[in-house]
Amino acid sequence: MFLTPCALGTGFFTNIVVGFDGSEHSKAALAEIASWLKLYGGKALLVYAVFFDEEEYGTIPDQLKKRMDVGKKMCVQAEEDISSSLGISIESLICEGDPADTIIEIAETKNADLIAIGTHGRKGIKKLVMGSVTSAIVGDSPMRCAGCQEVSPVKRSAVWVDTGCV
Repeated sequence: MFLTPCALGTGFFTNIVVGFDGSEHSKAALAEIASWLKLYGGKALLVYAVFFDEEEYGTIPDQLKKRMDVGKKMCVQAEEDISSSLGISIESLICEGDPADTIIEIAETKNADLIAIGTHGRKGIKKLVMGSVTSAIVGDSPMRCAGCQEVSPVKRSAVWVDTGCV
């Protein structure tokens, strides 16, 4: 367990939005948050955002529906995994939009105290060139964010980022 009340400063997070894309890093973030919820209580909402550019995909019929279906399947599997391994339930929301903007908007709408997201841990020029949903969320979020990076299948590294708006 990497998250502790001391690491979080004052208070506990009880309403958490987890940005989820099915990657190993987002699964690590979910596992970290689920462990937190098992110990301290609260609720989590998985948010899977499908960015769909009509100019790019408009010529491919049903592409949006297919991508939404893939997201739903990944979220249902994640919900089942967490339920069976930790005995807690989480909910998920699959929606269309820019992932960073959508996750922040939903977190605000749901009055979340924390956004948890997976991160690749890129640094330097790679981070600048490749961009990052995590960076966009941390930069624009009005609430605290936690980035979680999977170092190996048995080791996670939770990195807490205080956006200064708490």
